[in-house]
Amino acid sequence: MLRFRPAIWTPSLECYLAELFVVRAHRGRGLGRALMLAVLGTARAERADYIDVNTSEDDHAAPALYESLGSRTANARPMVP
Repeated sequence: MLRFRPAIWTPSLECYLAELFVVRAHRGRGLGRALMLAVLGTARAERADYIDVNTSEDDHAAPALYESLGSRTANARPMVP
């Protein structure tokens, strides 16, 4: 689920990724990456400057995915290129 709202620090929108989940039995097949690429495409189309993402403390795969797609830190804002 994505939410778009006016940003405080930039003139564009910010995007909040409220939930992205791949069922355990289907992990390791590139589905999370495909979903995140779709999220980035949607954010780009809406002209968002960045995306807020969060993960639970025990989730180690999601932060690595977000970082591989441009996030500066695990629970930060992947830039929308």
